[in-house]
Amino acid sequence: MPLAQPVAVASGRARPAGGILRRTSSALGGRGPFLGYTRCILPTSMKTRLRKATLALTATFVALAISELAVRGLGLAPEIFGVPFGEYVTSSDPELLWEPRAGHGSVNQSGFRGAPVEVPKTRPRIILAGDSIAYGLGLEDNETIPVRLAQNLQSMGLDAEVINLGVDGYNTQQEARRLELTLPGLQADYVVLLFCLNDFVPLDSIPEAVFRTATGKGAGKAIGMAYSPPGESPLHRFLLARFHLYRMLSSALNRKPPKVAGRQARIESRSIDSAVRENFGRIAALARVEGVEVAVAIMPKLLRTKEYPPRAVHERVSRMAQETGLAVLDLAEPVLSELHARDERLSLRGDSIHPNALGADLVARTIAAWLVGPPMRIQSKR
Repeated sequence: MPLAQPVAVASGRARPAGGILRRTSSALGGRGPFLGYTRCILPTSMKTRLRKATLALTATFVALAISELAVRGLGLAPEIFGVPFGEYVTSSDPELLWEPRAGHGSVNQSGFRGAPVEVPKTRPRIILAGDSIAYGLGLEDNETIPVRLAQNLQSMGLDAEVINLGVDGYNTQQEARRLELTLPGLQADYVVLLFCLNDFVPLDSIPEAVFRTATGKGAGKAIGMAYSPPGESPLHRFLLARFHLYRMLSSALNRKPPKVAGRQARIESRSIDSAVRENFGRIAALARVEGVEVAVAIMPKLLRTKEYPPRAVHERVSRMAQETGLAVLDLAEPVLSELHARDERLSLRGDSIHPNALGADLVARTIAAWLVGPPMRIQSKR
């Protein structure tokens, strides 16, 4: 005997099956062991709305995914700073705030990334100071600018030791302080400060949320946090850290109206320039005491554009360095010329600031040629 088709009962009428299965009680007046199934019929209009909503959500997800990939590939999102957990510790120095964890990973016992400092000193010694570019963010130990600088100098006839004094996230104030603390004991012959265009960030604007560990737990504690302005929600911080599209849109939406932004930018520019000039002055004063020459090497953004928008910023940095008595090497012309002549990328993917291995070698080769070339800034120093 064929089985009867399940039905749905509503308002005393039986309707054909064809909806969502729903478990029911016994067919015998709601009592007894027999269990049956009926179907709930969704109105056609509701089905249509659900189908449209599903299609809309799918299309939105695909569009967001494509946009995220495009923003990453073109490097359109502003950079955010992150400290990998365990690689750095909080510092007892109120200006440094954090420093490399000595003896951890690639960091030697002196707190510098790379091989131990040679004792006794037997050859010219060059210090490469700076931020994450000097440190070698995203690069293997043998790909960093200091390592490649030593190799390029050797190929040019100069056997020199190059010490990596770079630290992720440092600005000029922290770089100056680190030099004040370490340079006196290093017997350096030359110092190159690799200046990145994001080194303008003043120390008092570094979000307190990043360094909450430093205030509550003392120095020497492992940290691993990211830039995030105080007061922002955890969700906002998560989205900023994970999604470049969100970061780009957030940055664009938070901009002030043009008139206010222009006036505010001029005020902030003067204030920040004053701070950078002061820090250059500290480095120059230290260099005079130690009897060592210092050059500021200005690192360009690795942009494949006909015009280079930050050129005026390079001129400002160059002028401030020269006013305080520091030598200047502007890397924009040689590095960008090579960038346009190559098909390969010279920066980390989705990043126009940090060089990849090819970019790091190009920067190192340019600095090496400048050091040994006329007027032989380093060769005569033994």
